[in-house]
Amino acid sequence: MMKKRREMFGQIKLIKKYILLIVISFFFLPESFSQNTISFSAKIDSTKIIIGDQIKLTLTAKISGKQSVIFPPILDTITDKVEIVENLGIDTVYAENGYQILHQKYLITSFDSGIYVFRPFKIFFQEGNNKDSAFSKELYLQVFTVPIDTTKQAICDIKQQIETPFTLEEFIKRFYHLIIFAVVVILLGLLGWYLYRKYKKKEPIIKLPVKPKEAPHIVALRDLERIKAEKLWQKNMVKEYHSQLTEVLRVYIEGRFSINAMEQTTDEILQAFSNSALLDQRSHEVLRQILTIADFVKFAKAEPLPDENDLSLKNAFYFIDNTLMKVSLNIEKEENNDMNKN
Repeated sequence: MMKKRREMFGQIKLIKKYILLIVISFFFLPESFSQNTISFSAKIDSTKIIIGDQIKLTLTAKISGKQSVIFPPILDTITDKVEIVENLGIDTVYAENGYQILHQKYLITSFDSGIYVFRPFKIFFQEGNNKDSAFSKELYLQVFTVPIDTTKQAICDIKQQIETPFTLEEFIKRFYHLIIFAVVVILLGLLGWYLYRKYKKKEPIIKLPVKPKEAPHIVALRDLERIKAEKLWQKNMVKEYHSQLTEVLRVYIEGRFSINAMEQTTDEILQAFSNSALLDQRSHEVLRQILTIADFVKFAKAEPLPDENDLSLKNAFYFIDNTLMKVSLNIEKEENNDMNKN
């Protein structure tokens, strides 16, 4: 009985040993995987630099083609006093047996003297469902100040600031926003003053170009041709015919001779010409005939003969043509007299 118990106890111990070995091997499997399939290291170009010098920090990982790597994220600084100047990116070199060597490089510097310790960098890698990490060794960087030889270079006090004249360019750069504001205020003020003056004078804000007026004789001759073509008196519209005829002449007289013919009676118009040398006798008689016949038709309801109606239109053409000719002749005479005087 005791022998059987001892054998059973020995079997139990053996089973426990196997279980323990299985657990231990399972626990150390990732470490063995990491050490056998990947290598990771960190180095710097130099362990001693002068303040402000720049050196390269290189993180190197060697992996198989089936593995992927995540380098540690280093953004601005490695330590409080060691700064990242630039991330130079990753270089990949393909080695034998399907291995890859990845070099992650950084440009670093320091502006404070002292000895700085770079704690081990950690890298993550994966192969299939297996994940693991690896660490580099610590690095040391010593930063020196620039040595000063006081025997050759004396230490002097800090120089005072040099006072330079305040230039116009500096003034504009410093106060450009105030200058722009002042210009805008002035322009708005001028615009308001301009609009106020236009409002007080009841003038349009923007004056559009005015089309030049046609010469009085051009307008009159065109209207006479229209009256001739309409043949109003032939259509028993005698009053309208003579009213339009006299209106054309009154507008012409007002534009040509500056006589307020639109507001004056026939006698006043004829008297105005009698008191001046603007018309010759023939033109004066022609004008009298046209205006008198028109007055008889409008006020006395007279019925002129067809020849009289036709004569009024012909005399209107004659009056305009004759006065127009006199104007051109007078202008030529005045120009000739001025040339002779000179």
